[in-house]
Amino acid sequence: MASDEAFRAKKLPDHLLKELLDKVDASESSQKRNRRKSDRLSYRKRDLALQITHPGGGLISCEVAARNLSPTGISFLYWNYLHTGTNCTIHLKRHLSGTVPAEGVVMWCRHLVGPHHLVGLHFHERISQSLFVDPKELENADSKETIDPASLAGRLLHVESQQVEQLLFRTMLSETGMEVVAVSDAQAACAELGKGKFDLIVTEYDLPGTTANKAIPLFRQAGHSGRILCCTSETEPSILLSLRLCGANAIIQKPLIEQRLMAFIRSLLVVETVPPSERIFSQFAGQPEMEQLIESYVAQTRAMLEALSQEIQFDHFAAARRIISRVKGSAGSHGFATLSAAALDAMKSLDATSSIAKAACQLQQVHDIGRRISTGTAENAGK
Repeated sequence: MASDEAFRAKKLPDHLLKELLDKVDASESSQKRNRRKSDRLSYRKRDLALQITHPGGGLISCEVAARNLSPTGISFLYWNYLHTGTNCTIHLKRHLSGTVPAEGVVMWCRHLVGPHHLVGLHFHERISQSLFVDPKELENADSKETIDPASLAGRLLHVESQQVEQLLFRTMLSETGMEVVAVSDAQAACAELGKGKFDLIVTEYDLPGTTANKAIPLFRQAGHSGRILCCTSETEPSILLSLRLCGANAIIQKPLIEQRLMAFIRSLLVVETVPPSERIFSQFAGQPEMEQLIESYVAQTRAMLEALSQEIQFDHFAAARRIISRVKGSAGSHGFATLSAAALDAMKSLDATSSIAKAACQLQQVHDIGRRISTGTAENAGK
């Protein structure tokens, strides 16, 4: 590594910046990385605009270089010490174009070399990494580590018409703790859903007499409120979007690879828990005749918002607006007026600016409210 004297400058040239960040990465033990509660991805972006509000007063604006990014925070290099509790706003660079401001508070600050410190900033609101990180980094995040089959457990309904594919799928998951129930068509799947709950449905796109984008709403109507993974060889954007809009939480391309399949399943089985105090309930909550309808709507809406994150990531304006329009039109009729109002604001911003980047704050608000909508009632929350 270069001498300490080489790192005296506030703004480092690219090769010294890389050398310093590489050293930080190498010094972090695998044990520490495994203790993390949220996934951090490499986010080596330099020249990120940062505004610092010092506890004693005063505002400083500067540019910093980031190290990595998680849904709840970011670490970056700064050429001075920042006190714990300091409020900051950092402008994150989107993967394609534009920036999005993220507000947070300094949780720790560690001296590295010369004037340089590594700072950990915790966001006030969760962000979607898919807006900012290279899609290849996201796609390969889980495949970089070997999934322990024993870590997967739950009930899985596999909808696949070909017995050979059913056998291959079951073989891939044979060492997991998953209970796999296989059926050959959508009708049989709905019958199984009537017998009991499943944590996850994995369905083929092409089914006897129908396709997954028509079958998935039937699964929701049959009472499935869990996650849905669709397996397909289709690459047509309109088809993939229709799958997301109808309630698929994720899409995996065929042919299936064992570790990749298990990575998808693991990510889908881990559902973010919203604290009871933050949950938003339907105004129709508590009405028995609305219970299943609300449950189905919440599951479908969360899938649509996951789709929205992907369309934003690839800067697909028309697809993003279509999803927002769908949310706006359905949220109010299911008793979620707050979500409907947020979607309306986002659509107005999209129409006024014709830009996803310029409507980022309104789109993030829809995402934040959407993740909080819940089934049940406020009285039963947390029980």
